[in-house]
Amino acid sequence: MNDLCGLILAGGTSKRMGRDKSILSYHGTPQLLFAAELLHHFFPKVFISCRKNQKFDFPIQFPLIYDHYENAGPLGGILTAMEKHPGVDWLVLACDMPLVDKEVIKELLKSRNLSKKGTVFKNNDTGKYEPLIAIYEKKSFGEFKAAFLENKCSLQKNINPDEFEIIERSETEIFKNINTPSDFEGFKKS
Repeated sequence: MNDLCGLILAGGTSKRMGRDKSILSYHGTPQLLFAAELLHHFFPKVFISCRKNQKFDFPIQFPLIYDHYENAGPLGGILTAMEKHPGVDWLVLACDMPLVDKEVIKELLKSRNLSKKGTVFKNNDTGKYEPLIAIYEKKSFGEFKAAFLENKCSLQKNINPDEFEIIERSETEIFKNINTPSDFEGFKKS
């Protein structure tokens, strides 16, 4: 398997949306498929991280990785992927970020620093990291696993700027997550 693979994070429960965010259509196709195809432009192997009980009513030609960490959020999906494929580094993308495009992925890949535990954007508007469009090197596994065991599952809080390559970004609209029905309606109108 290649050194770097794509991972679409689609295992959330979508409580605020009230329905599975991965099946919403922004570009004429379910966002899950759109995001997977986007990463497939860059990687021969792209995986979908999802819950075991999650059902999709459309064909998926990408392998599924069922989360085996409950109540761990995106960290659980990343840890599961790292355990199933220990020799792999991961470029992860959440399924609810419809504005991420090829240029953003290219910028992330170009900025990748193999000596760090990962590469992540920093949103200059909020001052926060954007951990749901990031690269996580396999060497981050130990710290992520320890964080999980201590019930510290926030990816945001597990990014140490001394250990991660940070990409400062002033154009931040691309980081928009669609989490609620009003977010979705607003996106469709824009």
